[in-house]
Amino acid sequence: MEPEEKKTCKMCCMEIPGKAKKCPYCQHWQYTLSLIVIHPVFGMTLAGIFFIVIFSFMATSMKEMFSKGEPLSRHMDSLTPTQTEMKFGEEARCHEGTYPTVAIIGKLENKSDVVWKDIVFETQIFNKQGKLIDTKQKEQYGFVVPAHGECSFKLSFPMEFPKAEYDSHKVFIRQAKDARARF
Repeated sequence: MEPEEKKTCKMCCMEIPGKAKKCPYCQHWQYTLSLIVIHPVFGMTLAGIFFIVIFSFMATSMKEMFSKGEPLSRHMDSLTPTQTEMKFGEEARCHEGTYPTVAIIGKLENKSDVVWKDIVFETQIFNKQGKLIDTKQKEQYGFVVPAHGECSFKLSFPMEFPKAEYDSHKVFIRQAKDARARF
């Protein structure tokens, strides 16, 4: 049997086994790498880096999560009503009775890269002399127009004047929300 190799502790100068990583007398680490790896500053540095990475990820996610999205004003020319028609209904029922209706039916074309939701439509109705006789605004909750796509829409409301007075109409988009926006 070979005698065990011995070395001297760098801290307390006691003779210790040659393979010892830590002095059994003063508990001092014998290898520089071991000293660095188990040192509290090393652990705090690793934890700090971990928290910085997590915080950066959370900050980026929160920015996207609570983004207000693109404003419609930048894309007003990209979101346009097309192929609109005015139709008349004979009678609609409600808790107040029955009444004749007017409906505007058409398509909404989106030429932008943004998906739009919660569209607010404004319809203006004119008589044969071109005078504005009726107008309605209606928000379509849950209405979504895909990017570079189109959707059909229908705006219906009670007729307040005789059917013969309703001659032409215009449809405008007054408001819409970027579908990526949370609030």
